[in-house]
Formats: sequence, C-alpha cells, structure tokens
Amino acid sequence: MKKLLFYRVTLFYAATLFHAIPVSAQLRLVPDAQGSKVFVWLDHAPRLGEQYHVYRKIGEAAFVKLTDTPITGVTSGEALVAQLGEAFQRLRRQMDESEPQAVYLRLRADRFRAKMYAYALPPLGKAMGQLYVDENAPSGEAVTYKIEMVDDAGTPRGRAMTGTVLVRPEIPAAPQNLSATHEGLSITFQWNYPKSDDEIRDQVVRFDLMRQMENGKFVPIQENWLLRDANQSQHTYLFTALKSGESERYQVVAVNVAGTSSAGSNVFNLKLNDNKAPEVLEQVRVVVSPKGNEATVTFPMSTDAQLAGYQVYRSLEIEKNFVRINENMLGPLQTVYKDKTILPGKTYYYRISVVDAAGNESPQSNAVMAESLDKTPPPPPKNLKASLTSDRKINLAWQIPPTTDDLLAYVLLRRQVKNPPELFTQLTTRTFVGDQFVDEGLAQGQLNEGVTYEYVVTAMDKKQNFSDSTRILLEIKDINPPEPPLQISVQNIDGRYISVSYGASISIDVVMYELFRQIGSGPLQSILRTRSLAFPYRDEAVVVGNTYTYYVSALDAAGNVSKPTVSQSITLKDNIPPPTVQNVQSKIVAGTVVLRWEKLITKDVVGYKIYRTSGLPTGVYQLVGETNAETVEWRDAKPPEKGYYHIKAFDLAGNEGMASQFVQGK
Repeated sequence: MKKLLFYRVTLFYAATLFHAIPVSAQLRLVPDAQGSKVFVWLDHAPRLGEQYHVYRKIGEAAFVKLTDTPITGVTSGEALVAQLGEAFQRLRRQMDESEPQAVYLRLRADRFRAKMYAYALPPLGKAMGQLYVDENAPSGEAVTYKIEMVDDAGTPRGRAMTGTVLVRPEIPAAPQNLSATHEGLSITFQWNYPKSDDEIRDQVVRFDLMRQMENGKFVPIQENWLLRDANQSQHTYLFTALKSGESERYQVVAVNVAGTSSAGSNVFNLKLNDNKAPEVLEQVRVVVSPKGNEATVTFPMSTDAQLAGYQVYRSLEIEKNFVRINENMLGPLQTVYKDKTILPGKTYYYRISVVDAAGNESPQSNAVMAESLDKTPPPPPKNLKASLTSDRKINLAWQIPPTTDDLLAYVLLRRQVKNPPELFTQLTTRTFVGDQFVDEGLAQGQLNEGVTYEYVVTAMDKKQNFSDSTRILLEIKDINPPEPPLQISVQNIDGRYISVSYGASISIDVVMYELFRQIGSGPLQSILRTRSLAFPYRDEAVVVGNTYTYYVSALDAAGNVSKPTVSQSITLKDNIPPPTVQNVQSKIVAGTVVLRWEKLITKDVVGYKIYRTSGLPTGVYQLVGETNAETVEWRDAKPPEKGYYHIKAFDLAGNEGMASQFVQGK
C-alpha cells in the first residue's frame, strides 16, 4: 500500500469535542482502558517559564501532592527528540518539518495545533508539559485533581485548577458502517462516528484505519494521524493501493486522548477489480470530402495498457443525442474511420471513446464538427420599408420570399450616413426570422436628429451563407433644440472692456452660437453670431458705471435654438486710481485752517477726500471732509492743536489716488 494521499481534516474541536469536566476548569481527566491510570490534561501546554504541581484527593480527604518537582515543558527541539524517541519521526512527518528546532518552535507558536497534536500523541503532551499521567490512580474511586502553578521558589501563583473523575475503564465506542469504493487503485473509505456535542463525551481525537495482515492482525495503513472532525458524523479517507486483483479486509478504530483504542468497526472486504475507465482521447479530427458525401475521422492511438479498441459516435447537435455508428468496435491500431452516410449541406459532430480489456469505456472525446459544403445563399428579403412614429420609434418591415429549410435568421443592420461611412450596428439576434422590427434607438436617445440613417436587411442560412441585401434610407428631422452652452463667465478688464467666455454645447449638431448683452434691465442686444466658439469675447462697447448681463444660445442645423446660458451681472468699474493731488497749502484764518490744492485735469475724477491726524505727521489719518471735482478748497473750523492733513482724489469707480504730501495746519 502507498502512504496517505488525502484525508479531510478540520482542526475545529473547541468546546464541542471533550466534556469530562467544565471547560472553565481547564482540566481534562481521562482514565485509561484498565481504569488504573488517569490522564490529567491541561487545556494548553505551559508557556516558557511556567510550571506546576499536581495534587490528588479521594472523596472528601485532603489533597496529596503527587509531584516532587514542578512540571514544565521542554525548551528545545533536541530535548523534544530525547523525550519522544521514535515517535518524533511521526510528529515531524505530520508537521512536514525536517529540523527538530523548527518542529519545537511551531508547537510553541501555534498553541491550538500543538494541543491537537498532543491529544493525538500523548508522549508529546508529556514532553510539552500539557499532560500528567497518574500511574497509581485508585480504581473505582471518585478522584479530584488539582493543578497549582508555582514560581521558581515553589510558591503558588494564581488560581488553582481542579476537576473530578470516576476512575474506571474508559474505552471509546467503535466506529460504525465502514465501507469502501474504488476507481482503479484509488480507494475511498467511509465510516460513521457520532458528532461530539453536550451528550457525547467520548474524548475521541483520531482514527486508525487498519488492514488485516496474513497473520490475522490488523495494522494501520496510514502514516499520518487521521484527526477527527468533531463536527462531522461521516468521515472519509482516500488511499492508493499498489496493485489490483486482490481481496483485502479493513476496519477502523477510534482513539481517545489517553491513547486508548476502541473495538474495531465492522470488517469490510474489498476486491480491487479493474473498474477504471481509460483516459479521454484528445486531438480528434475530421475532414469532409470535396463532394460533401464522406467524413474521415482520425485520432491518436490510446496509451492505455489494457487497450481493446475504439467506438465512434455521431450527432447532429454538438452537446447531445450522440449515437454509436460503428457496427463493430474498431481495433487498437485502427485510428481512422470513414463515415460514408452523411448528406451534403448538413453539419455532423463526432466523438471517440476508448475501451479497455475489462470492458471499461472512457468518456467520449470533445466533439469535432464535420461541415459538408453548402455555398447556396438563401433568397433575399424584399420591399424593405421604414417609417417614424409619433412616439419616435422606427418601424421596419419587409417581405419574406419562399424560404429554404436551412434559413437561420434575418440580419438587420443600421448606420448613420456620413463621410467617411461608419460601421453597421446589428439590431437583430442570430435567430430572428420575423418580417417586422421596431428600432427604439431614437426614443431611447441613442440616435441623432437631423441626420440620415441607412437600414440593411439580409437573410442568413445555417451554413453562414448570406443573401443579397435590401436597403433603405430614412431621414430623421431635427425637432429638438440643442443643449445650452456650458457656464458663461464675465470679467471687468481695468474698466476698459468686459471679457466674456463660455463653453460649448454638448450637442453634436450645433452649428452656431449667438451672444446677447443686456444693460441693466433693458432689452437684449445681439452682439455676436459665430460658427465656432469665440472666447474670450472682448466687449468694448461698454460704459464705466453701467451694469451688464450676458446671454449665449446654441443653434443647430435645423435652426433650433437652445435655452440661453446667463452670466452673472457685472458693473464696469475703472480699476486705475486717479493721480496724486499736488501743491497742497494751508493757513489759519480766524482760528480756521484753510486748505487749498491744485485741481486735477482728469475726466473721471469726481471729488477729493481730506484726511487729518494730530500729534505727529506719521499718525493714523482719519477722513474729515470731502469736496466735488470743481472745489479745491476746504476749511477745518475746529482744528486740533497740532494737526496734519493730506488730500486724495477719487473717481467714478470709487478708486482713490495716492495721498498728497502732508501739510501742517498753521
């Protein structure tokens, strides 16, 4: 027999697998098969540096310490090898590791998997410090065990763990309903074992699948452990035998965490007959004669060691209804078959199967197609008509001539007429055979208005022969306005002109844009019509101080006008400040400070502003007076004790010029 190839294992035990004591106690107490030993399991192996003592009491008596020195786990791979001896090799194979230290580090890193391996191999539990075996347990007594963690000085640390067990023989229940099936040398074993739940406290962790030897003893056939999936009641194991034709006897036993095996299951007798079908043939080919009345099927010779011959199957469909057409099975060397019963114009599909000496037949090969020649096209459809309905659907209709038997479909195509021409779009499916079709492309917004579309209909037969085409043109009038241009923006440029920018309409049939200007709330004035985007547009026919709003619309080829896109209103302002006031003079007349300055000769100056500070000329100046553009004198009737003044001109846009040279009130 070969070694284990596959076993479905789920390491999912948790609280559903063992229930000898409450899970919270973290102890698992299992008597052996004779009821003379008790296996005391911790939930996990102690961590590095942890150690504990084991105590026992019978009934209500006091606890007695069973350990002279604290128990702890090994600290290296070499120490693990020394503890396990030959059993280490089985553990190493189970974990697929080669080095002892790698095995040890994985056990320390994965505490859950380490616990499962320890349950399957109790010596590993002892080596890792997870298991203590009471070799002299009082048979028939109710015994309480206590685990107490201690430090290096032997002083207890943390809460003790306790559990009680009745010391009596404990043997797992035997598996049931062992059966086996095989395909060739591959054997699938199946057996039943109850799920582990609150009512089944069986402590079973693994199974051993056994084969009966010549001396009558049953010996395990697997090298690795068949760990139990506690959530399954049916278990499966795959095994590969070395040879067929022999009858063998198998049984399976359950093994608990004390290493106790159950009684054997029922013994299953299995004889390995040759029941494996040959491999599927590949690279089957077929060629049709020029006259279309003979198909030659060829295929490679099968490499099956028990090859007996071949069967040939044929169908008019690629996936079903294949029927064997050879009267006698083809011989092992006969890899060519001539089918002289085909008819011109039809399509045939062939498959080949392989048969061995035991009568096993392989699955049929992939189908290969033999298409006899048919170059005769079907008759074309006639009188294609197209009309546009009020709900914007296009009705198409044509006349169907007398058809041939192999007509497959009428193919309806559509394209927009333009230069260069675009590709056709197919509107019908490959099985459409009607004489009417409704094109909803325009109603669904997929077609353009104001253009002409060409429709073409042709007949297609099952051999992909196409008839002559029937064509018609349909002009779709444009009745919908285009989408408005994108956002319009305006900008004041130094009070000299207004710059207007706008984006294009998303409609593809736009041929012109028209720009309008509105002064205040007055009427719209058309100021630009252009066939392309003209932005930024420079509007110089504007006056400082006026407020303007701009509108832009898109026009299509049919004269449809979009809704206008409206800008924000903008007031034209002059951003250039007036010149600095010159020749400012001051004098005191009867306690009043009189200021005079030189008039600015600038058309947009509308006045002057007088600013004053007191104390120092570098102080903060405050607005104290204002004159119009014609007045160049100002009087301060209540001047401060020590005041200073400067003058600024301002224009229509509110721009202020630079401050004049300051003067002191005198």
